[in-house]
Amino acid sequence: MAFGKWVKQCFESVVDPDKENEVAELTQLLQAGIKERKRSFVLAEVLQDRVYKQRHLDQARNGIYQRYLARAWADGRVQESELEILSWVSKCLDIPPQTLRAINLETARPKFAEALAKAMDDGIISDLEAAELTEIARAGGLSLPNFVEKFFHIEGEQFLRGIFAAAIADDHSAVDVLEQLVATAAKLGLSRKVVVEAIRPQAVQYIEHVLADAKEDDILTSQEESTIRQLIETFELPIAVQVYIDEELRELRLLTDIKNGKLPSIAAPPGVNLKAGELMHYHGDAVWQFLRLLKSGPDITEHPGVLAITDSRLIFRSLTRSGAFGFGTIVAHDSSRGVIEVQRQAKPVQRFICHDQSRIPAAIFLSALRMANQTLTSQDDKRRSRHIPRDIRQRVWQRYSGRCAECNAGEYLEFDHIVPVAKGGSNSDVNVQLLCRNCNLKKSDKI
Repeated sequence: MAFGKWVKQCFESVVDPDKENEVAELTQLLQAGIKERKRSFVLAEVLQDRVYKQRHLDQARNGIYQRYLARAWADGRVQESELEILSWVSKCLDIPPQTLRAINLETARPKFAEALAKAMDDGIISDLEAAELTEIARAGGLSLPNFVEKFFHIEGEQFLRGIFAAAIADDHSAVDVLEQLVATAAKLGLSRKVVVEAIRPQAVQYIEHVLADAKEDDILTSQEESTIRQLIETFELPIAVQVYIDEELRELRLLTDIKNGKLPSIAAPPGVNLKAGELMHYHGDAVWQFLRLLKSGPDITEHPGVLAITDSRLIFRSLTRSGAFGFGTIVAHDSSRGVIEVQRQAKPVQRFICHDQSRIPAAIFLSALRMANQTLTSQDDKRRSRHIPRDIRQRVWQRYSGRCAECNAGEYLEFDHIVPVAKGGSNSDVNVQLLCRNCNLKKSDKI
């Protein structure tokens, strides 16, 4: 920058050697005229028949105005009387309006930045601070909203986002925080729409957090759904985000019914023979990972086919292998998203990987098994043992900054036990991580 300025000065000294002297002479002439003639000052009369270059005159009168402007700003603010003097000087010197606006704005901008930073320091803009900002903006020739929009839009948005993120991290109501921000932003001349748009990324992440909390136990309470609906409406989320959340809530409502024993009943498709009075709850494509224990070692073969879950058994059929597992013969079982594992007495573990990778198939199986075995109480105790306490979920969310531990995704997030509870894992924060749906599925495939 300094080198460029030096080059410019060298160039001007060659092509315009009289510039410095003529600007100084014009400045002295105009200043003397203002001092002597005061209100009777007329630029053309002061210049008379003097020969000069227009650019030299422009520099001289701009320099004079800037000196008056600096004097007005000396105490950090421009009084009404000083504004009148500045207006008179600019008219006397016949400074073009566009040039005048540029000078005023350039001078007021650093003053405004300093005052705005001070006002933002405690997260609240008082009426006194708002008045000071309005005064500075006016001295710059703009209204407060226009000044903020022109020069400090980015800083204002960052300020609003920072306050919102800090407030919800401290467990304040997001809706209440928004209303406080709207009131604060109004003092900067910013509309509610601007505030909502500014904090929308943080709002989406916050709603994702609330949704992940609701999904943790596969139970959607009326309070949780009401809260999420209120957040969607309050923060005016984009349609794509609303559709995503609606899909998650629909699945959660279905899971809630299943957990409460309200299993879906569907008609048996052609080719599936049910016993008298047997009810079918699920039917979908799946792969049976059939494990055989051979002398040479374990051998796994995969059989693509269709899995059905009834109120008394699992039924699998394919072109290569078919079978039925009565619930009464199952001595051990485990399940995760889209995966059902069962073990019968003296038999190796068999795994069914459903094409539907949601939590629905496993939830239907577990609830149907509980109802058939009349073990609702013990299964509920087991579910509670998997439940991650809220304070643990809060610490885990903050540790991963609301992002997947594996791929950094910010959607479809779930709290996951690093070591599954079925294998001795605890609910402590060191054994809980945040995973997106895809990474959780990949992990399930490896276990």
